[in-house]
Amino acid sequence: MKKNHKFFLLITFVINISLSKDLIISFYNVENLFDIYDSEDTNDYEFTPRGSKNYTQLVYNERLENISSVIRKIGNNHSVDGPAVIGLAEIENRIVLKDLISHPNLIDKNYSVVHYDSPDTRGIDVALLYQSSKFEFVESKKFKVELIDQNGLKKNTRDILLVSGKLNNENIHFIVNHWPSRSGGKSRTIGFRKKAALTAYNITDSILADSPKDHIIIMGDFNDNPTDESLTKILKAFPLKNQPKQSLVNLYVNKHKKGIGTNVYRGEWNLFDQIIISKSLISTKRSKNMKIKKFGIYNKPYLIHQTGKYKSYPYRAFGGHNYIGGYSDHFPVYIILEIK
Repeated sequence: MKKNHKFFLLITFVINISLSKDLIISFYNVENLFDIYDSEDTNDYEFTPRGSKNYTQLVYNERLENISSVIRKIGNNHSVDGPAVIGLAEIENRIVLKDLISHPNLIDKNYSVVHYDSPDTRGIDVALLYQSSKFEFVESKKFKVELIDQNGLKKNTRDILLVSGKLNNENIHFIVNHWPSRSGGKSRTIGFRKKAALTAYNITDSILADSPKDHIIIMGDFNDNPTDESLTKILKAFPLKNQPKQSLVNLYVNKHKKGIGTNVYRGEWNLFDQIIISKSLISTKRSKNMKIKKFGIYNKPYLIHQTGKYKSYPYRAFGGHNYIGGYSDHFPVYIILEIK
């Protein structure tokens, strides 16, 4: 009888998930997903078979296997369909995106790709994958982040990607970011991230000025924590309680204050990966058919080093120049949208 009862509960759980109308929106920094070929216009030689990382076809195939398996599992306790929309960072080009969505782990999800090459010197870009059965694509644009270094020279970084369309028949805009890193020190590089934040803010402000009822989801690896000035003073993203007017909702502030993170930088946990939303997805007055239900960090045990130098850290793909067989040095983040 106990076995039959457990079987019945399992079947009920599977049926409930399959009938669920929840939509999963996610973001994942996949840690240097390159193809194996040397590109003339970027510094990617280390990610080739002859490069310092010994980046062979075998390694590339395993990276595709690992990353695709993670994407497939995000939000599985809410929907077996996987993320309806997922933003990605640290992908080299459209080739690797096509290989990723064609992998057996993802081929049945029927993802479409939005991607532009950006001027980043390492050759890494952001992108968006979406299931056209759930998200109706309308248009996309890229926005350059203009940076000047301390010597007055232009500094290249990732473009910001805007993808607009309809989700559950409501207008929605996804803004995918990968802001400049802290390489060289936080204080020396904060100005770069503030400039990226200003670019993202201007995109948002322009959308809401024309269409104040539209939904906005800003996602990315911001290389800053939710309480840093780039996100609070420039982007104007705050926790839901005690919000100023004309601000965005950063769902991850309280998690950061509790010491929960998505990646480790110089031995310290940070919550650089975040999803920020417009108030329209909170207020039922502005969205009768779609609102935020849950948000989180996808940090299952298999994504965490269990032993050794990186114990308790994200199970990364590379340690220095050595391929160690993991997934990424970042955890994915996600939100669940309840559809009525």
